[in-house]
Amino acid sequence: MQIYRALAAENPRTYLPDVAMTLNNLAVLQQAQNHLEAAAISYEEALQIYRTLAAENPRTYLPYVAGTLNNLAVLQQAQNQLETAAISYEEALPIQHDLATENPRTYLPAVAMTLNNLANLQKAQNQLEAAASSYEEALQIRRPLAAENPRTYLSAVATTLNDLGLLQVAQNHLEAAASSYGEALQIRRPLAAENPRTYLPDVAATLNNLAVLQAAQNRLEAATSSYEEALQLYRNLAAESPRTYLPDVAATLINLSIFYVQAVPDRAQSVALATEAIEMLQGFPGVPYLERYAATARQVLETNGIDR
Repeated sequence: MQIYRALAAENPRTYLPDVAMTLNNLAVLQQAQNHLEAAAISYEEALQIYRTLAAENPRTYLPYVAGTLNNLAVLQQAQNQLETAAISYEEALPIQHDLATENPRTYLPAVAMTLNNLANLQKAQNQLEAAASSYEEALQIRRPLAAENPRTYLSAVATTLNDLGLLQVAQNHLEAAASSYGEALQIRRPLAAENPRTYLPDVAATLNNLAVLQAAQNRLEAATSSYEEALQLYRNLAAESPRTYLPDVAATLINLSIFYVQAVPDRAQSVALATEAIEMLQGFPGVPYLERYAATARQVLETNGIDR
Protein backbone atom coordinates (compact mmCIF):
# COMPACT_ATOMS: atom_id res chain seq x y z
CA MET A 1 0.00 0.00 0.00
CA GLN A 2 2.75 2.49 0.90
CA ILE A 3 4.49 1.80 -2.40
CA TYR A 4 1.30 2.39 -4.40
CA ARG A 5 0.58 5.59 -2.48
CA ALA A 6 4.08 6.91 -3.21
CA LEU A 7 3.78 6.02 -6.88
CA ALA A 8 0.32 7.59 -7.09
CA ALA A 9 1.63 10.81 -5.59
CA GLU A 10 3.99 11.10 -8.56
CA ASN A 11 1.75 9.59 -11.24
CA PRO A 12 -1.90 9.51 -10.12
CA ARG A 13 -3.35 8.61 -13.53
CA THR A 14 -1.39 5.35 -13.58
CA TYR A 15 -1.32 4.29 -9.94
CA LEU A 16 -4.49 5.63 -8.25
CA PRO A 17 -6.49 2.64 -9.55
CA ASP A 18 -3.99 0.34 -7.82
CA VAL A 19 -4.39 2.26 -4.56
CA ALA A 20 -8.18 1.93 -4.77
CA MET A 21 -8.07 -1.77 -5.62
CA THR A 22 -5.68 -2.46 -2.73
CA LEU A 23 -7.88 -0.48 -0.33
CA ASN A 24 -10.94 -2.45 -1.40
CA ASN A 25 -9.11 -5.75 -0.93
CA LEU A 26 -7.81 -4.59 2.44
CA ALA A 27 -11.34 -3.71 3.50
CA VAL A 28 -12.55 -7.20 2.56
CA LEU A 29 -9.80 -8.68 4.74
CA GLN A 30 -10.53 -6.30 7.62
CA GLN A 31 -14.21 -7.18 7.47
CA ALA A 32 -13.40 -10.90 7.55
CA GLN A 33 -11.26 -10.23 10.65
CA ASN A 34 -14.23 -8.38 12.23
CA HIS A 35 -12.31 -5.06 12.14
CA LEU A 36 -15.43 -3.28 10.93
CA GLU A 37 -14.46 0.32 11.60
CA ALA A 38 -11.14 -0.10 9.81
CA ALA A 39 -12.91 -1.79 6.90
CA ALA A 40 -15.37 1.11 6.62
CA ILE A 41 -12.48 3.60 6.40
CA SER A 42 -10.78 1.54 3.68
CA TYR A 43 -13.97 1.17 1.63
CA GLU A 44 -14.72 4.90 1.93
CA GLU A 45 -11.26 5.85 0.72
CA ALA A 46 -11.46 3.39 -2.17
CA LEU A 47 -14.88 4.76 -3.08
CA GLN A 48 -13.61 8.33 -3.05
CA ILE A 49 -10.82 7.41 -5.47
CA TYR A 50 -13.13 5.44 -7.77
CA ARG A 51 -15.62 8.33 -7.89
CA THR A 52 -12.83 10.67 -8.99
CA LEU A 53 -11.63 8.23 -11.64
CA ALA A 54 -15.20 7.59 -12.86
CA ALA A 55 -15.78 11.32 -13.34
CA GLU A 56 -13.05 11.26 -16.00
CA ASN A 57 -13.59 7.74 -17.35
CA PRO A 58 -17.06 6.41 -16.46
CA ARG A 59 -16.98 3.42 -18.82
CA THR A 60 -13.94 2.00 -17.02
CA TYR A 61 -14.52 2.97 -13.40
CA LEU A 62 -18.29 3.15 -12.78
CA PRO A 63 -18.37 -0.66 -12.28
CA TYR A 64 -15.80 -0.23 -9.49
CA VAL A 65 -17.88 2.53 -7.90
CA ALA A 66 -20.93 0.22 -7.88
CA GLY A 67 -18.98 -2.78 -6.62
CA THR A 68 -17.42 -0.83 -3.77
CA LEU A 69 -20.82 0.65 -2.85
CA ASN A 70 -22.23 -2.88 -2.65
CA ASN A 71 -19.36 -4.05 -0.45
CA LEU A 72 -19.72 -0.99 1.76
CA ALA A 73 -23.47 -1.56 2.10
CA VAL A 74 -22.91 -5.16 3.25
CA LEU A 75 -20.51 -3.83 5.88
CA GLN A 76 -22.91 -1.08 6.96
CA GLN A 77 -25.65 -3.66 7.38
CA ALA A 78 -23.32 -5.76 9.55
CA GLN A 79 -22.78 -2.63 11.65
CA ASN A 80 -26.57 -2.23 11.94
CA GLN A 81 -26.41 1.03 9.96
CA LEU A 82 -29.47 0.01 7.99
CA GLU A 83 -30.51 3.38 6.58
CA THR A 84 -26.97 4.12 5.44
CA ALA A 85 -26.70 0.68 3.85
CA ALA A 86 -29.96 1.28 1.97
CA ILE A 87 -28.56 4.53 0.53
CA SER A 88 -25.43 2.69 -0.65
CA TYR A 89 -27.43 -0.09 -2.33
CA GLU A 90 -29.80 2.40 -3.94
CA GLU A 91 -26.86 4.29 -5.42
CA ALA A 92 -25.21 1.11 -6.69
CA LEU A 93 -28.30 -0.36 -8.37
CA PRO A 94 -28.98 2.36 -11.00
CA ILE A 95 -25.31 2.28 -11.99
CA GLN A 96 -25.43 -1.48 -12.42
CA HIS A 97 -28.75 -1.36 -14.29
CA ASP A 98 -27.30 1.14 -16.77
CA LEU A 99 -24.18 -0.97 -17.24
CA ALA A 100 -26.30 -4.11 -17.73
CA THR A 101 -28.38 -2.38 -20.40
CA GLU A 102 -25.24 -1.95 -22.48
CA ASN A 103 -23.57 -5.23 -21.52
CA PRO A 104 -26.01 -7.67 -19.88
CA ARG A 105 -23.73 -10.71 -19.99
CA THR A 106 -21.13 -8.92 -17.87
CA TYR A 107 -23.22 -6.85 -15.48
CA LEU A 108 -26.56 -8.64 -14.92
CA PRO A 109 -24.95 -10.93 -12.30
CA ALA A 110 -23.90 -7.84 -10.32
CA VAL A 111 -27.44 -6.44 -10.54
CA ALA A 112 -28.83 -9.70 -9.15
CA MET A 113 -26.28 -9.81 -6.33
CA THR A 114 -27.09 -6.25 -5.25
CA LEU A 115 -30.83 -6.95 -5.45
CA ASN A 116 -30.42 -10.01 -3.25
CA ASN A 117 -28.37 -8.02 -0.74
CA LEU A 118 -30.92 -5.19 -0.80
CA ALA A 119 -33.72 -7.69 -0.20
CA ASN A 120 -31.88 -9.03 2.86
CA LEU A 121 -31.66 -5.46 4.15
CA GLN A 122 -35.32 -4.74 3.43
CA LYS A 123 -36.27 -7.89 5.31
CA ALA A 124 -34.19 -6.71 8.30
CA GLN A 125 -36.05 -3.38 8.11
CA ASN A 126 -39.39 -5.26 8.09
CA GLN A 127 -40.12 -3.98 4.57
CA LEU A 128 -41.42 -7.40 3.63
CA GLU A 129 -43.24 -6.59 0.40
CA ALA A 130 -40.28 -4.61 -0.91
CA ALA A 131 -37.96 -7.48 0.03
CA ALA A 132 -40.18 -9.98 -1.81
CA SER A 133 -40.09 -7.80 -4.92
CA SER A 134 -36.29 -7.53 -4.78
CA TYR A 135 -35.85 -11.30 -4.32
CA GLU A 136 -38.20 -12.01 -7.22
CA GLU A 137 -36.34 -9.60 -9.49
CA ALA A 138 -33.05 -11.23 -8.51
CA LEU A 139 -34.52 -14.65 -9.35
CA GLN A 140 -35.78 -13.42 -12.72
CA ILE A 141 -32.21 -12.48 -13.57
CA ARG A 142 -30.48 -15.49 -12.06
CA ARG A 143 -32.68 -18.23 -13.54
CA PRO A 144 -31.87 -17.39 -17.21
CA LEU A 145 -28.20 -16.97 -16.33
CA ALA A 146 -28.22 -20.42 -14.73
CA ALA A 147 -30.02 -21.92 -17.72
CA GLU A 148 -27.10 -20.76 -19.92
CA ASN A 149 -24.31 -21.41 -17.44
CA PRO A 150 -25.44 -23.67 -14.60
CA ARG A 151 -21.97 -24.33 -13.25
CA THR A 152 -21.53 -20.62 -12.52
CA TYR A 153 -25.02 -19.42 -11.58
CA LEU A 154 -27.12 -22.31 -10.18
CA SER A 155 -25.67 -21.78 -6.73
CA ALA A 156 -26.79 -18.14 -6.83
CA VAL A 157 -30.34 -19.24 -7.72
CA ALA A 158 -30.35 -21.50 -4.67
CA THR A 159 -29.09 -18.67 -2.46
CA THR A 160 -31.95 -16.40 -3.52
CA LEU A 161 -34.49 -19.22 -3.10
CA ASN A 162 -33.21 -19.94 0.41
CA ASP A 163 -33.36 -16.25 1.36
CA LEU A 164 -36.82 -15.93 -0.19
CA GLY A 165 -37.97 -18.92 1.86
CA LEU A 166 -36.90 -17.17 5.05
CA LEU A 167 -38.93 -14.12 4.01
CA GLN A 168 -41.97 -16.22 3.13
CA VAL A 169 -41.88 -17.80 6.59
CA ALA A 170 -41.83 -14.31 8.10
CA GLN A 171 -44.87 -13.47 5.94
CA ASN A 172 -46.56 -16.71 7.07
CA HIS A 173 -46.61 -17.96 3.47
CA LEU A 174 -45.64 -21.43 4.62
CA GLU A 175 -46.46 -23.45 1.50
CA ALA A 176 -44.57 -20.98 -0.68
CA ALA A 177 -41.62 -21.19 1.72
CA ALA A 178 -41.67 -25.00 1.54
CA SER A 179 -41.54 -24.77 -2.25
CA SER A 180 -38.61 -22.31 -2.15
CA TYR A 181 -36.62 -24.43 0.31
CA GLY A 182 -37.41 -27.59 -1.66
CA GLU A 183 -36.14 -26.10 -4.91
CA ALA A 184 -33.04 -24.74 -3.16
CA LEU A 185 -32.28 -28.23 -1.82
CA GLN A 186 -32.79 -29.81 -5.25
CA ILE A 187 -30.08 -27.49 -6.55
CA ARG A 188 -27.73 -27.72 -3.58
CA ARG A 189 -27.64 -31.50 -3.10
CA PRO A 190 -26.18 -32.25 -6.57
CA LEU A 191 -23.73 -29.38 -6.22
CA ALA A 192 -22.61 -30.81 -2.87
CA ALA A 193 -22.25 -34.26 -4.37
CA GLU A 194 -19.69 -32.82 -6.82
CA ASN A 195 -18.05 -30.35 -4.46
CA PRO A 196 -18.87 -31.16 -0.82
CA ARG A 197 -16.32 -28.80 0.70
CA THR A 198 -18.01 -25.81 -0.94
CA TYR A 199 -21.70 -26.74 -0.98
CA LEU A 200 -22.42 -29.06 1.98
CA PRO A 201 -22.67 -26.04 4.33
CA ASP A 202 -25.40 -24.65 2.06
CA VAL A 203 -27.30 -27.95 2.17
CA ALA A 204 -27.10 -27.96 5.96
CA ALA A 205 -28.29 -24.34 6.21
CA THR A 206 -31.34 -24.98 4.02
CA LEU A 207 -32.15 -28.18 5.92
CA ASN A 208 -32.05 -26.24 9.19
CA ASN A 209 -34.37 -23.58 7.75
CA LEU A 210 -36.68 -26.25 6.35
CA ALA A 211 -36.85 -27.97 9.73
CA VAL A 212 -38.03 -24.76 11.40
CA LEU A 213 -40.75 -24.48 8.75
CA GLN A 214 -41.80 -28.13 9.04
CA ALA A 215 -42.16 -27.73 12.80
CA ALA A 216 -44.38 -24.68 12.24
CA GLN A 217 -46.49 -26.80 9.85
CA ASN A 218 -46.73 -29.52 12.52
CA ARG A 219 -44.85 -31.95 10.25
CA LEU A 220 -42.90 -33.20 13.22
CA GLU A 221 -41.31 -36.35 11.79
CA ALA A 222 -40.10 -34.43 8.75
CA ALA A 223 -38.76 -31.64 10.97
CA THR A 224 -36.89 -34.14 13.14
CA SER A 225 -35.34 -35.73 10.07
CA SER A 226 -34.27 -32.37 8.61
CA TYR A 227 -32.75 -31.19 11.90
CA GLU A 228 -30.88 -34.45 12.39
CA GLU A 229 -29.47 -34.41 8.85
CA ALA A 230 -28.40 -30.77 9.20
CA LEU A 231 -26.76 -31.50 12.55
CA GLN A 232 -24.86 -34.50 11.18
CA LEU A 233 -23.61 -32.48 8.20
CA TYR A 234 -22.40 -29.69 10.46
CA ARG A 235 -20.70 -32.18 12.80
CA ASN A 236 -18.86 -33.70 9.85
CA LEU A 237 -17.78 -30.26 8.62
CA ALA A 238 -16.69 -29.24 12.12
CA ALA A 239 -14.55 -32.37 12.44
CA GLU A 240 -12.40 -30.96 9.61
CA SER A 241 -12.75 -27.25 10.36
CA PRO A 242 -13.95 -26.71 13.95
CA ARG A 243 -13.38 -22.95 14.17
CA THR A 244 -15.56 -22.42 11.10
CA TYR A 245 -18.40 -24.86 11.72
CA LEU A 246 -18.74 -25.43 15.47
CA PRO A 247 -20.91 -22.29 15.74
CA ASP A 248 -23.25 -23.85 13.15
CA VAL A 249 -23.31 -27.09 15.13
CA ALA A 250 -24.21 -25.08 18.23
CA ALA A 251 -26.96 -23.13 16.44
CA THR A 252 -28.54 -26.34 15.17
CA LEU A 253 -28.27 -27.96 18.60
CA ILE A 254 -30.11 -24.98 20.07
CA ASN A 255 -32.85 -25.08 17.42
CA LEU A 256 -33.29 -28.79 18.06
CA SER A 257 -33.34 -28.27 21.83
CA ILE A 258 -36.15 -25.72 21.39
CA PHE A 259 -37.96 -28.20 19.13
CA TYR A 260 -37.83 -30.76 21.95
CA VAL A 261 -39.45 -28.22 24.26
CA GLN A 262 -42.15 -26.80 22.03
CA ALA A 263 -43.05 -29.36 19.39
CA VAL A 264 -42.03 -32.80 20.64
CA PRO A 265 -41.60 -32.53 24.41
CA ASP A 266 -38.54 -34.51 25.47
CA ARG A 267 -36.88 -32.91 28.48
CA ALA A 268 -33.82 -35.15 28.53
CA GLN A 269 -33.06 -34.55 24.85
CA SER A 270 -33.64 -30.81 25.14
CA VAL A 271 -31.36 -30.48 28.16
CA ALA A 272 -28.61 -32.58 26.60
CA LEU A 273 -28.63 -30.60 23.36
CA ALA A 274 -28.69 -27.18 25.05
CA THR A 275 -25.91 -28.22 27.44
CA GLU A 276 -23.73 -29.44 24.57
CA ALA A 277 -24.27 -26.12 22.76
CA ILE A 278 -23.27 -24.08 25.83
CA GLU A 279 -20.11 -26.13 26.36
CA MET A 280 -19.24 -25.76 22.66
CA LEU A 281 -19.73 -22.00 22.68
CA GLN A 282 -17.38 -21.55 25.63
CA GLY A 283 -14.59 -21.93 23.08
CA PHE A 284 -15.68 -18.67 21.38
CA PRO A 285 -15.61 -15.97 24.06
CA GLY A 286 -16.36 -12.37 23.21
CA VAL A 287 -18.17 -13.00 19.91
CA PRO A 288 -21.48 -11.10 20.21
CA TYR A 289 -23.72 -13.29 18.05
CA LEU A 290 -22.38 -16.46 19.70
CA GLU A 291 -23.01 -14.94 23.11
CA ARG A 292 -26.63 -14.51 22.00
CA TYR A 293 -26.70 -18.19 21.00
CA ALA A 294 -25.41 -19.16 24.45
CA ALA A 295 -28.03 -16.96 26.13
CA THR A 296 -30.76 -18.74 24.15
CA ALA A 297 -29.39 -22.13 25.19
CA ARG A 298 -29.41 -21.04 28.84
CA GLN A 299 -33.05 -19.99 28.44
CA VAL A 300 -33.84 -23.47 27.14
CA LEU A 301 -32.26 -24.96 30.29
CA GLU A 302 -34.25 -22.59 32.50
CA THR A 303 -37.44 -23.57 30.64
CA ASN A 304 -36.56 -27.17 31.50
CA GLY A 305 -36.22 -26.20 35.16
CA ILE A 306 -32.41 -26.14 35.29
CA ASP A 307 -30.70 -23.09 36.80
CA ARG A 308 -27.49 -22.24 34.93
